[in-house]
Amino acid sequence: MMKLDLTDAVVAADAAVAAVCDAMVKETVRASFTNQGQICLCGSRILVERSIYARFKEAFLAREQRFAAAAEEE
Repeated sequence: MMKLDLTDAVVAADAAVAAVCDAMVKETVRASFTNQGQICLCGSRILVERSIYARFKEAFLAREQRFAAAAEEE
């Protein structure tokens, strides 16, 4: 049995639908990096179903790089 916290993100296989996956990636990146993780809502774990892991990881890393680049410009 795994205990989930309110800050855990669970990405199920139905997130493979492009619009759902994009929204999940956007919110997961936001929750992970906004306020440098100094708030109680900072994401602590991302649990992704194996069947969509590669796609989610690629999208997450691409969005994180854009997020980091935007933060550097500020």
